[in-house]
This record gives sequence, structure tokens and C-alpha cells, in this order.
Amino acid sequence: MKLRQDANHPAMALNARFAELECLAESHQHLSKESLAGNKLANAVLHKGNLSHRTFSSLWLQ
Repeated sequence: MKLRQDANHPAMALNARFAELECLAESHQHLSKESLAGNKLANAVLHKGNLSHRTFSSLWLQ
């Protein structure tokens, strides 16, 4: 049995979007840990204009 993935299938676009979201969540988690450990740069990035919430929202709604 040969299975092929159709790059134009909506499930592929959804899979790509979830992969981006997962990557962003992992980055946010890493920044949070660094911030709690006292890393001032990570804290600044994490709190810059509530960027994390807007990024998650915009990724989901695209």
C-alpha cells in the first residue's frame, strides 16, 4: 500500500499551524524558566508589550 501526502490538503496546513504553535509555546516556556531564574533579558522579552498573548492569538486566527 502506497500512501502519499497531499501538500494542498487542509489537514497539512492545520498540521503546519499546530507545529508553529507548539514551537512558540516551547519558546515561551523556555523564556519563562529563564525569567524565573533571574535572566533580565528573558524577562524583558517576555514582558515586552504582552507580546506572547498577541502572538498566540494571531497565530491561531490566521
